[in-house]
Parts: sequence; C-alpha cells; structure tokens
Amino acid sequence: MCVSCGCHEPTNTHGDGRNIILDDILAAGDAAGLTLPEVARNIQQTTDILLSSDVQAAFESAANRPAIISDVDCTLACYQEAVIAMVNAITGKSYRMVQWTSYDGPFTADERAWVKECRETDPSFFANLAPDTEAILALNAIHKAGFPVTVCSNRPPQWAEVSSQWLTDHGVSRDSDLFMGPKGKPTLLAAHGPDLPAVLLDDNPAFWMSLARPGVTIYAPRRGYTPISSMYPHVRVFDSWSEPLFWLGITDSARSFC
Repeated sequence: MCVSCGCHEPTNTHGDGRNIILDDILAAGDAAGLTLPEVARNIQQTTDILLSSDVQAAFESAANRPAIISDVDCTLACYQEAVIAMVNAITGKSYRMVQWTSYDGPFTADERAWVKECRETDPSFFANLAPDTEAILALNAIHKAGFPVTVCSNRPPQWAEVSSQWLTDHGVSRDSDLFMGPKGKPTLLAAHGPDLPAVLLDDNPAFWMSLARPGVTIYAPRRGYTPISSMYPHVRVFDSWSEPLFWLGITDSARSFC
C-alpha cells in the first residue's frame, strides 16, 4: 500500500517493489486458501507476536550482529608453514617459523620473488595448503550462531575457483566468498561503520591503519610479525580462537572445542 507505509493507497507501490500492496496480500491468501479478512487477521496476530518484548529483543540483537569477513592465508589456511617448507626444499636452507618476524617472511629478495611467482602461476600452491582446523571450527561456530560470514582473500582473482573449492573441501561454513585481490577487503568494508558494524578476521597489520575504525573491528590471530595492539583502539589480538567467540557472545557450549 501501500499497505506498509501508511499512505492508505493499497495498490500504490510508490515505485518501490519492496512496499506491500493489496495484490501481494491477495496472492498470499490464494497460496494458503484464505480470504482477505483471514489473511489480514493473521498478519495482525503475527505482528503482535513480533512486537512482544522477547521477540523484538531477539530481532534487535540479530540486527546488531556485525558482518564477519574472514581472511584465508595465515587465518584459515596454514600459509606460513607451507611457504617455509617450499623455500627450504628448493634452496636447501633451514628457515624456521620463529624467524618469521616480518609480514613478508625471513626470505631473501629472490626467494620472495619466487614465492610471488608461485602464488600467481601455480594453482596447486593454494589448492594444497593445510587447513587450520581450530580456526575453521571457530568460524563455523560463528556462522552457526547467526552471523553473516564472507570469506575474502588477497589471493589473485584467477584462483577464485580453486580457493572456493578449498573452502568447500575443508568444510568452511559461509554465506559467500570473494577473491578479487588486494581491493577485496576495502571494497567489502567500505559501507560498514557504526550503523552497520563489521569484524575482519585477518593477520595483516597493514589493515590496522587502513581499515580499522569505529564500527569496523579487526580480530587478529597473533603471529611473529603482529605489533602491539594497544595503540590501535579498533584492533583485538588473540592467541586462541576461543577469544573471538567470547567477544562475539558465542555460548560456552559452542566453543567447547577450543
């Protein structure tokens, strides 16, 4: 009418198909075998239930849940371990995880260039990364609790299919996934803020300055290159995946695996 806006014009959509008009109510009645008065009565009774305090509180709680955007490499996938193993196998060196104290790793310029080439030219590089099982279980618990989950990575866009398949193969529960290179996370988060909150699960400290802000909080798994987070009011660093579950209000039973 617009039945919904209060204009008392039951057949006028006002140019917006989201408005409810008389035809919608009649069609709903036909689907259920009900008359117009019966449909109107049912709508009123259901609306009364929705406006009850308990149900309304539940709806408000759901509306305030932040969108969850999760990284893949070094978050859901064991990227560092794979890269160190590869570089050691090719060079004969003995790099160790404790040496990975900068975001790009402990490697020489030539070794980093080789890793970059592998990322860009060999789909098996991403297809065979080991999963971080605890991280995936935590993300699945978050999704099960009703939070909208999008998986997004800086991986090259040409590996979107293999990356999506990796998520499916390892049982990652999500609403969608997006692989569009470095612009993906800024694009996803552009609309978010205090009125539309979001949480980014990501290990990259560069995002602490560029993406964290009121309404956009970063939960960062602690790595050897993780800075001290106390200087960044919209960043939380965690050592166990039970911590982000607690911050999001997930119940003890849902996080009993941690």
